[in-house]
Amino acid sequence: MVAASFAILSLAFVPEAIAYGRGAFPIPPILHVHAAIMAAWVAGFAIQAYLGMKGKIVQHQRAGRVTFGRMASLGIDGVR
Repeated sequence: MVAASFAILSLAFVPEAIAYGRGAFPIPPILHVHAAIMAAWVAGFAIQAYLGMKGKIVQHQRAGRVTFGRMASLGIDGVR
């Protein structure tokens, strides 16, 4: 599931990042903030999945609470 998520995200956003690097289109600063928040959420998802796979349930649950806490920042990010 994590690998599929990374593949989809890469296919969706890497071409835009390359185009941005070439100066093809401007990206407002708020989108950089949004991208950083979403990258942190995806990283949390990957860490949580890894911990669950390794049987480290307490750490898995703790990572889940931290990732859930990031959801508040996504709500704030969505209000512009």
